[in-house]
Order: sequence, then structure tokens, then C-alpha cells
Amino acid sequence: MALTFHELRLVADLYYSRLPCPSKEKAKEFIDSLDVMQNGKITMEALKSSNATRKFGVDFLERAFYGLDEGGKGYLNSDDCLTLYYICTYSMRSCDGCQKTIPQGFGYTCLKCWKEGITTTNLQIPSLCLQCYSQKNYQHIHGTRQFFHDFAMFEHIIKERPWTVPPEETLPAPFKEAQQTTRQCKVCGDYHESTARGFKSDVHMAPVRNSTELVCEWCFSYLCLRCGKLFRDSSLRAEPGKWLKKFVCHDCTKSNSSQDIYYSSVQAIQRALSRSELLQHCSTCKIKQQNGTLFWVVDQKYRTQPAGSS
Repeated sequence: MALTFHELRLVADLYYSRLPCPSKEKAKEFIDSLDVMQNGKITMEALKSSNATRKFGVDFLERAFYGLDEGGKGYLNSDDCLTLYYICTYSMRSCDGCQKTIPQGFGYTCLKCWKEGITTTNLQIPSLCLQCYSQKNYQHIHGTRQFFHDFAMFEHIIKERPWTVPPEETLPAPFKEAQQTTRQCKVCGDYHESTARGFKSDVHMAPVRNSTELVCEWCFSYLCLRCGKLFRDSSLRAEPGKWLKKFVCHDCTKSNSSQDIYYSSVQAIQRALSRSELLQHCSTCKIKQQNGTLFWVVDQKYRTQPAGSS
């Protein structure tokens, strides 16, 4: 979900209200460092001459400034700067698993920690990169079920923010129904629409044998590099991102086929998925298709790479 600056402002305000005092003080120091005239107005010139340019670059700060400067007043107030602080800290997060910087759109964040304002020793909300999340390379008090893909988390926060529905009102039936049918994949941890028809399968989520838990089709399918077809794996070997890992189907194995059309098949799948009806029903898949993370796989050396790259 690509948030508008208005939505980012709502998220930042809610985020700040839940932060512990040390983190709030850090945000205040950031804002004070930009307010060189001490009049509550931060200009583009002040922003360009600040230390923030060393970390984020002038282009990044200019886009943020003009996006937050509603009405073209020529400066940012303290609320605008609070949103700017959130944008900057979000773009500089480090993974709690490998300690590397998390690229925007490729992170997973603990929603429970976000809501309760729980931070790590470096005063950031617990977050993971795609690789560590997929390989479960982390330990966390809330476990895997609380980690959401960042854009899915933002969408959840926007929908459930306190000012969306007054206390005396109840959620509309369609929204309640959507909450009930969204389920978490046992393997990858993403939340999907469990009643949707799959992209290449009859179902988007299938039950785990002898269990009430579900697995999404991205974890139970595989792509044959010989014939380019997607198959539902009848074995128990569900894996994160399995649907784009290289396999050979039973028929191609029997025929001793040696052709390799993997990369052209991935490109065809990308085109077909962009037009798929699934994206109208599963918001997580729509988000990950738009930002490209759906086409990232984890190879045998535990590295993430885009499918279709050589």
C-alpha cells in the first residue's frame, strides 16, 4: 500500500503517541535540530543545511518536504516534522535478524510492538528484512503471528485507527466479514484472503493436513522450469516463496526434457498475475505484486533475490 502523505501523517501521529519517553525525546531532538529560528517553522533551506542531508540526501528530503507542506505555505510545522521524522526513521531501519538496513517495501514489522510502543535497544520498533523473516532468523517475544508485511500493516493501522469508527458505533458487516476470512499462512506468516480462488490453484489457501491452520498457494505451489507450468505440491514440503523456486515436474522428469524456460515463464506469470482476479480479493497479494516482493524468493544459500534474475 503506497500511503498518501495525509495517511502517513495519521500513522505517524498514532506511532508517536505510543512511543516510550526516550523515543519521544529523540523525536523532539530531531525536530529542534531543524528549527534553527526557534519559531516552530522549518523551511526547505533549513532542512537542506541540516545533518539530515548526510543520512537521507537532498532529493529524499525535498520530496518529503513538498509532500508534507500542505497548501504550499513554504515551511513545515511541528506536526509536519513529526511525520518527516517517522518517514526518516522508517527508511533507516535495521533488521533485528541480520542488522542490515531494510529496503523500503521489503520489511516485516511486529504489529503488537507497534501498537504498544515497544522498541528495541536502538529505539526502533522490532522489524525484519524479507530474508530473515522467510528463514525465521530471529527470536521475538510475540512470535511470528504478529509480524506483518509493512504495507499490509499500514493498511491495517489506517483501517483500525481510533478515529475511523466512533466508540458508540460498530464495524459494518462487510468489514467484520473481511476480518474473519483473512487468515495467516502457517509457513510464510503473511495474511491472505482465505476464501479467494487461487491464481493457478482452485484455492488461494489450503488447510494443513490434520490441522485447522492454512498455507497460501505461494508456499504450496512450485514452478516447473522445463514446461513452465505451476503445480500444487502434494507433498508436505511447503516453503516460503516456493512457488518460484526451480523444480521439475513428474511428466518432464519421465520424458527427460532438458529445456529450461524458467525465466520466460516467470515473465509470463508476472504479466498474467497483474491481470488476475485474485488481486481484487486479497489485499496482501495486491500489495506484494505492486511493490515486487511477491516475486522475491529465498535460495538454498538463504539469500533473497528477484525471481527471473540470472
